[in-house]
Formats: sequence, C-alpha cells, structure tokens
Amino acid sequence: MSKKSERYIDADFLRGLAVIGMIIFHIFFILDFYGILKNEMYQGAWLVLARFVQITFLLLVGVFVALPGQKYKEAGLPHKSFLFKQWKRAFKIFLLAMIVSVATYVVVGNLYVRFGILHLIALGISVSSFVAYNKSLSLFLGVLSAIIGFWMGDIPVSSSLDYFPIFPWISVVFVGIWLGNLLYERKLMGILKAHKFMRPILLLGRNSLFIYMLHVPIIWGLVMLFKLL
Repeated sequence: MSKKSERYIDADFLRGLAVIGMIIFHIFFILDFYGILKNEMYQGAWLVLARFVQITFLLLVGVFVALPGQKYKEAGLPHKSFLFKQWKRAFKIFLLAMIVSVATYVVVGNLYVRFGILHLIALGISVSSFVAYNKSLSLFLGVLSAIIGFWMGDIPVSSSLDYFPIFPWISVVFVGIWLGNLLYERKLMGILKAHKFMRPILLLGRNSLFIYMLHVPIIWGLVMLFKLL
C-alpha cells in the first residue's frame, strides 16, 4: 500500500462505513417506495442512519478539497491551477448527477432527482475551492450557510426522490474545509492503521462514487424481479 493511501486510510474507512449505511438505507427505501415493506424512512433510527451517511460524505468532500489545497499552497503553486483541477473534478461529478436526473425521470417521472447529493457535491467543490486554504473563513461560511438554511426552512419545494437544498447542506462542505485544514495542521490524517478486517470497508470507501452510481439500479432491478415472481 502506498504512503498516499496510508495517509488517507482513516477517511477511506469512514467513507466505507457511509457506503454500507447508504446501501442499507436505499434497500429499505426502495422496498418502502414500492410498498413491499413499509418503513418510516425519515424517522427514528432510519433518519439517524440517513444523516450519518449524508453528513459523512459531505464533510469528506470538504476535507478532500482542503488537503490538496494545502499541498498546492506549500508547493507554491498558483491557486488558479488548483481551482482548475477542482472544477474539472466537479464537472465530472456534475455529469454523473445529470445522468442520475435523467435516469430517475425515466423511472419515476416527476419525482426525479432535481438537485440531489451529487449536484450538491459538484457545486460544493466548485465554490469551496475558493476558500480551500482559509480555515476561519470556511467555518464562517459554514455557520452562515446553516443559518440561511434554517431561515429558508419553510420555503416549499417540488417533490423529489432525493433533494439537497444548497442551504443548509453546503454548510457541511464548508465545515469539511475547516476540518480538513485543522487535521492537516495538526498532522491527524493517517493515524489509523490498516488491519485485515478493514480491507472490504476500505475497498468500498475508495470506490464510493462508482458504487453510488451502480447500487440503486441493481437494488431496483432486484426489487422489480421480485415483484414479477
């Protein structure tokens, strides 16, 4: 295992746990959606699981904008080259987000994903990269975004299977920027050591985007097959 992967092993492990939570949640969400097994998916333990998954993914988005940002800064590279790399990454995620929107429109019509977590991640990377080096400003923007989101909380929105309003959710990305800078300054990344039992979870964490794109179609296909039997 390379030094680079060892350094981020703790983040990969945490992301892997979030992937497991995501898969479990979506299995039961789809079963509930088609009336096969009714659940209150946004109450109690299910809500806790959903928030753990969502917040973990978005925090790590910010962390992994901050960490390469610090490396660019230390190397004396121009900020515009860092911005270009992050925007290129964000654009790829945005294209995947549009695939999700089109695919869900075909399957569920007006309940399609208008602005889901991938849309938010693409926007979050694009915007937060401007403050990748600035711990204090990113924390301020995180708090401000949360306040704006609380203020806008009662504004009605169209129904959607997966909706992540910019406010307050982008606040989590900004807090991730703050956290990433803090971890970098205190050399707290990579303190977790790999053990054999962690390998499957680490594998999930390192392929989280790939798994995100495939797991729902697979679950949906299996549920449709079950309904036909």
